[in-house]
Amino acid sequence: MCSETAPVRIDLLGRPGCHLCDDARVVVSRVADELGVGWEERDITAASAREQADYWDKIPVAFVDGAPVDFWRISETRLRSALAHPSTDRPRLPPVLPRPASVLPRPAASHMATPVAVS
Repeated sequence: MCSETAPVRIDLLGRPGCHLCDDARVVVSRVADELGVGWEERDITAASAREQADYWDKIPVAFVDGAPVDFWRISETRLRSALAHPSTDRPRLPPVLPRPASVLPRPAASHMATPVAVS
C-alpha cells in the first residue's frame, strides 16, 4: 500500500466489505504508483468518533495532504489535480454537518388534510 521511500500524501478512508472502497483502492494505487507518492488506507470502524460522524455515509473518502478531495466514487482526475496543487490552493470539501430542522423539507400543503368544523 504505502511506499517505503515516498512520503504518504494520500489517505483512503474506507471499510472492509465496501465495493466502492475496492474500486477506490485501485484508483489510488494506480495514481500513487504513477506519481511516486505514498498512500495508506484506514478503516473507518477504527477511526475517531468525529471522523465516523463526518464521513461514515461518504466512504470511501480520499484525502490528500490531510484535506478531503473526493468521496463515494474516487475520481482519478480530481485525485491527480489535488496532488498537483498544494492544499492551500484548492477548495476543500465542506464539512459534513447535520441539517438543522429549519431547513429539512416539509410536506407540501396540498398533501395535508384541511380541518373541517363540526357543528
